[in-house]
Amino acid sequence: MLESFLKAYEDACAAADLTPSPGVAAATGHVLDLRGNVGKMRTQRFTDVDVPALTSALQSGHPFEEIDLSFNRLTAKGVAELATFLQTDSLVRAFSLAQNDVTSEAIQELCMVLKGNMTLEELSLSGNALGGAGGLAVADLLQSDNNLKKLRVSNCELDTESLVALATVLQANERLALLDISRSLAAPLMEEATSHFSRMLKVNATLEELDLSCCGIRDLGLQLLAEELFRAFDNSRLSVLRLRGNHIHLVDSACVGALNNLLSSNSCRLTILTLGGNVLKDEGALKLADILAANSSLTQLDVSACAMRSRGLCAIGRAIAPNARSITHPKLLSVSLWGNSFDSAACLVWQPIMSVLELDILVQEVDGVFNCVQK
Repeated sequence: MLESFLKAYEDACAAADLTPSPGVAAATGHVLDLRGNVGKMRTQRFTDVDVPALTSALQSGHPFEEIDLSFNRLTAKGVAELATFLQTDSLVRAFSLAQNDVTSEAIQELCMVLKGNMTLEELSLSGNALGGAGGLAVADLLQSDNNLKKLRVSNCELDTESLVALATVLQANERLALLDISRSLAAPLMEEATSHFSRMLKVNATLEELDLSCCGIRDLGLQLLAEELFRAFDNSRLSVLRLRGNHIHLVDSACVGALNNLLSSNSCRLTILTLGGNVLKDEGALKLADILAANSSLTQLDVSACAMRSRGLCAIGRAIAPNARSITHPKLLSVSLWGNSFDSAACLVWQPIMSVLELDILVQEVDGVFNCVQK
């Protein structure tokens, strides 16, 4: 199958007087991860001119479960050709158009074609200017008959209306397991959208990972998310919540109480919580330390670059290992800490923890002075 595909592709390129893409031509090597007769194709330096030859070869038969067209220069014309191919394809399970020049209109056409496609499970449109109309088209796609399980629409200029639409349709969606809407440009109005996502989490029973990084979320937004996840009890399957690069301080009492209720609950399913790049400082770190002492679900915690100093870092370290000899948290495996301000006291608290947990730092001693370096 691979050999016939490559022959069809080379013939199509010759007919169009094109140079074959290095990524496609290299499919016989490391680009193709063989699993039986199925693999992954990653193209490079692709433009709309190159797409017809590729789709012609793909339609004649191919061995690819995953097609990655990210970081190219595809626009509406190329996407239209690809949409025609995907409309009848029954093998591709993961498709990426991330970081291209795809317009909102092209995304609307693609989403219309993908309705009824029961093969595709992963779709990445991140880094394209979907805008409000494109975001609404994606929300409409999630309401149709399909088998999408992972959707990435990060940095897509989604507006509040399209974010609310995504949250609304996910209240009834029973397939999607991962949603990435990080770096949304609707940050000034994000609290409104966050309230809709929190209500969605109360009733959604399939979503396992949600990425709301760099969305302008403040303590109120975290409070809403935590409250509704707590109310969901065993109905929620959310295990990964990514909130990097927001404006969370973790000092508002209602927010602290809601997060504490969630993470101390026996029904909490969260295993990965990323808070890196927020502004916890020592005050928020002290609150988080108290919460961690009562948690029994997290396996990974990210508090890197949170403006924490010695007091906060020591509090979190002691919450995890009160005796500096053994980890009392039942499941924690890794903690990200780099980007905070370590002094000798903080280094001494975390040094013995390095032998038990996976950290992104190392503690070094030079002339009796302890320093923290990135691993």
